[in-house]
Amino acid sequence: MPKIDSSIEQINSLLRGMPKLLYRYSTIAGREDRLKSLIVDSELYCVSPSKFNDPLDCQIPFVLRGTKQQKREYLRNVIKRQKLGMRAADVKQAANDLERSLKTKAGKAAFDARNNERNNSYGIVSLSKHPDNMLMWSYYADSHKGIAIRFNMDVDLLERTSEILIPIEMQYEHEMPENNLLDIESNNVGFITTAFGTKSKAWDHEDEWRLVSPSGEGVVNIPTELIDGIILGMNISDEHERLVKEWIELRSAPVELFRVTHKRNSFDLEVVPV
Repeated sequence: MPKIDSSIEQINSLLRGMPKLLYRYSTIAGREDRLKSLIVDSELYCVSPSKFNDPLDCQIPFVLRGTKQQKREYLRNVIKRQKLGMRAADVKQAANDLERSLKTKAGKAAFDARNNERNNSYGIVSLSKHPDNMLMWSYYADSHKGIAIRFNMDVDLLERTSEILIPIEMQYEHEMPENNLLDIESNNVGFITTAFGTKSKAWDHEDEWRLVSPSGEGVVNIPTELIDGIILGMNISDEHERLVKEWIELRSAPVELFRVTHKRNSFDLEVVPV
């Protein structure tokens, strides 16, 4: 498991900057078990970046920038962590060999592969600031046949999750940033923010926030109150609407039920109580 930065203040600062409410769009068909686990059992599933639909998502390149001494010290520390108990002279030689290999095409490819593996060892939950985004309903909620789940992003609730979840507001850029490996150990949260919080400008309509789990892909148990609303899509089937209502009845905490509809004489959407 990647080591999380010890600066709690950095994480708290991110938590304080979150919107009060965030939304997760989802299809229902084929995901009934996963949705029931989330809505009824409060099991939030974090997915590996390797499963994202954007091939450039979480592919921020790693670089090794600094003085020659700084880079050599970093490489020696890498060797020490990988091969505990190695003699100092052998560590120095292995670091020198690694430094030379990074100047070759094969060595650079191996370097990139290791760092991609690092990225994929995290788990991510994608959320949106808006419950009435036409494209989000179309892309992620099965052409409006699914639902959007409302999360109450109260800091006290987030502090009660079974694993650390780091909130990140997505930044949308034309140019891809870099992550300098020399900075990661002293600012792990900064690395996470850059690595998982920057996407192409083409995605800026999503207004995405992410919850990043350093523990990796898998289930995080959340307080039941973290989910406080469910929005039915315009084209949800009667069967799936009944299913959602059954899940709500099984919950140990109340949840508000809404439906998204179109505004009269408009192409805009609005969310109304059921």
